[in-house]
Amino acid sequence: MLTCMTMKKLTIIHDPILAHILKGRLQADGVDCHILHEDSNRVYGQILGGVVLMVAEEDEMKARQILAESGVDGEDTAEII
Repeated sequence: MLTCMTMKKLTIIHDPILAHILKGRLQADGVDCHILHEDSNRVYGQILGGVVLMVAEEDEMKARQILAESGVDGEDTAEII
């Protein structure tokens, strides 16, 4: 049975490589996440503001805690929102 889940914007990341590292870290801890605007970022670069890391709504708090433990903050290469 296919179920729909609500996704929440976790962070905007200016470095696509860091986005994939964080995605792997989140998935390793059981958090379902996806990267948006990766292809647009390759073409347009920083004009669009980076890639977006999305997580399932029920995993949002856990994901924010993992990012905080990973040392990602708004002054680094990501904007926690």
